Amino acid sequence: MKKNNKSIKFLEKIGQGEHGSIYLVEWTMNGKKQIAALKRVTYSSKMCNDFEFSLLPKLSHPNIIKIMDCTEVQE
Repeated sequence: MKKNNKSIKFLEKIGQGEHGSIYLVEWTMNGKKQIAALKRVTYSSKMCNDFEFSLLPKLSHPNIIKIMDCTEVQE
């Protein structure tokens, strides 16, 4: 997947829950590579995830994940 000078390489699926799956990815943005977790959500849970993505960036704690980006992709 490549969009807006960023690319995502899926490495492995590391979990699955009610609202989607979590993948370990290599995320490259503006030439900088990072290992990250990516949550791919199902369309049926979009409203729940919109709330999650609006709340998480406001929180700062070592035990809470950081939201780095959110993109909607239609398959």
